[in-house]
Amino acid sequence: MEEVGGTQTLLLNKLRDTLDAAINGKLCVRAWLGHADVLFLGFGQEVLPGIILGKGAGRLEQPEPPYKLRTHLSDWCIEHQAIGILGSSYDDKRAWASASSLVGRRAMGWQFTSSPSGLEIEFVGGLELRIKPYDGSQFLNEDAWSVRDPDGFYSMVTCNGHIYLVHGDEIPA
Repeated sequence: MEEVGGTQTLLLNKLRDTLDAAINGKLCVRAWLGHADVLFLGFGQEVLPGIILGKGAGRLEQPEPPYKLRTHLSDWCIEHQAIGILGSSYDDKRAWASASSLVGRRAMGWQFTSSPSGLEIEFVGGLELRIKPYDGSQFLNEDAWSVRDPDGFYSMVTCNGHIYLVHGDEIPA
C-alpha cells in the first residue's frame, strides 16, 4: 500500500489500526460467500453460528461479528505453506469449503502485499488468506475489499490502493 500525504495517510493509519484490532490474535468467527464468490469473514472472540439464508431469513435476528472483512473486486485464495489450496476461482462448493476452513482459526497477523491494495492474513496452522485485487484500468477506482469496525465504519480499499471511509448505512451495494 503506497503511502501518500494528507487525508490518505490518515485513512491508511485508520485502516492499519482497524486491521490490527480486527485480526491480530482474533478468531475467524464466521465465513460465508456472497454472489460471485465475494468472501465475507467475521473476526472476534467466539465462533458464531452460520448465517441462516433463505425465505424469511431477513426477519431473523442474527448475531454480527465485531469485525467483518469483505472482498469485492478481488480474487482470494487460501494457501497452506505457500501451496494454493482453493479460493474464488473454484466452483462454489469448493470455494465454500475453503472459506469455511478458516472458521475457528486464530489469526496471527496481516500484511499488505506488493500489489497496490493486496492483503494477506496468516492463521494458526500455516493457513494464509491472500486477497489480490483485480487488474485493469476498468477496475482502478472500484472497491477491492473492506474491513468494518464495531462502530459500523468501513475502511474501503480500491483496486488502485486508495482508501476511503463510509458508515455502514452509506455503503454502496
